[in-house]
Amino acid sequence: MNSKKKVPHLAILLATYNGEAYLQEQLRSLMDQSHKAFTLYIHDDDSTDETSAIIKKFQKKHPSKIHYFDDDVTLKTAAGNFNYLLQKVDADYFMFCDQDDIWFSDKVERTLHAMRALEEKHQDQPCMLFSDLEVVDEQGKTIADSLWRSQKLSPQLIYDTKEILALNVVTGCTIMINNSAKAVVSPIPAQDIEHDHWIAIHLSKYGYSAFIDAPLMKYRQHSSNTLGANDGGLSYLLMKTKKILQNRELFIKKYSHFNFRVSLPEILLTKIRLNLYRLLK
Repeated sequence: MNSKKKVPHLAILLATYNGEAYLQEQLRSLMDQSHKAFTLYIHDDDSTDETSAIIKKFQKKHPSKIHYFDDDVTLKTAAGNFNYLLQKVDADYFMFCDQDDIWFSDKVERTLHAMRALEEKHQDQPCMLFSDLEVVDEQGKTIADSLWRSQKLSPQLIYDTKEILALNVVTGCTIMINNSAKAVVSPIPAQDIEHDHWIAIHLSKYGYSAFIDAPLMKYRQHSSNTLGANDGGLSYLLMKTKKILQNRELFIKKYSHFNFRVSLPEILLTKIRLNLYRLLK
């Protein structure tokens, strides 16, 4: 009888596009993780810079750790790219990784430990872990030691589907899901909604979530960010509300992908309520 425990397959999914400026630093932080039992899966979305060359250089140095889908598939969005990776890879656990951040050396280890604790409570159920982030500038200097505190965001919102529909507090590059959760979130729409919001909503409604109330990575802010931190002030909140009202069709499209009933007026009112609360905190 074989008494050896099966080592879970952990997949880190890295979606890249024109990331030459910061990609090497991120890849080094991944290779320096204290937990080594993972495979890094990368798909590039038709970059025009040196991104592909950088990936191949690291793959040559770490052939057993890095799998590069070097193909001609173009997805156009980060959500589409992550969905492509998620469908291509089979694993017990999945983490999502951006090209321009820096992971703390214990990020994988601490997230996996917390995930296993969550799974012990909810056997064979869809589960998600996420964490706080340290916000840094282009040079990696700290802007805020906690994204949640600086943005006045409460991770507790994940426990209320109505509130997480209205205000996402889960950042994609901190997410770990198990294989049961993959079945719940797949496929991720390529358009209209961010992949982290999509995952957070589905795990809030159909699964179980927990969070680590500490930053496990440096979240880099720069001019090329697709999405990033904001100042959370009155001007930002007014701008977001105005944008929703001006782009009503996009707002409707965002919530049209779900297989359950969504009340758009209720989401809008909840969003306004939550953002006013953030403003007054």
